Amino acid sequence: MTWIHQLSKANIPFNVYKLNPEDSLVCSQIFNLDQILIIIHGIIHVTHIYNNKEIIPLTILFQGHTLSVTHKLYQIQSYYKYTSINTTYIISFSKTSLHKIKNKVYIYVDILNTYNLTIQQYTIMKHIFIEKEMKYRLLKFIIFLCNKFGIIKHTYIYLPFSIKQKILAKILGSNTVTINRIIKELSQELLIRYTYKKKIYITNIYIFRYYSYLLK
Repeated sequence: MTWIHQLSKANIPFNVYKLNPEDSLVCSQIFNLDQILIIIHGIIHVTHIYNNKEIIPLTILFQGHTLSVTHKLYQIQSYYKYTSINTTYIISFSKTSLHKIKNKVYIYVDILNTYNLTIQQYTIMKHIFIEKEMKYRLLKFIIFLCNKFGIIKHTYIYLPFSIKQKILAKILGSNTVTINRIIKELSQELLIRYTYKKKIYITNIYIFRYYSYLLK
């Protein structure tokens, strides 16, 4: 909760919003550009939605990333949708309020860092979306999640949060039927285990490392 501490210390007003799993925040072109939104806990996936119902998956964001990168919309007939994968907390504060405090350089540096980290994350996801074959796109995404959030126990790695097939489908630009089929294939190949609680396990660390190398 570094941001809460920093903003409180600097007497900068802020709000903290809680998103439960699958709650959404929608930002249109009329969104308040003065607001800075930063994830302080949780994971969110971002989609760009057009009025003709076309949906383009963009990325997932997590702690230390900002939602403000996509605020400036130039397409009138579209909006961005941020949907939480797990319980997520977002802190919001005004850019204008920063002008009123002294010795604010460190806060500007931290804000710049959140922008840089967010842009890097968009780049990582673009690299995943390059995979045209959905099986390898999903596998690459699982490897990314395990590298970022995975917990190693004995000879397997598991994600500490659940993620539904329909969410995986939305993140990767697929559909639930295809994702279900691929998960079964990966399970039969002993690459992953997907539990009834919607948790993902990499059942063999050595095979995981091998595929991590192949999919770089």
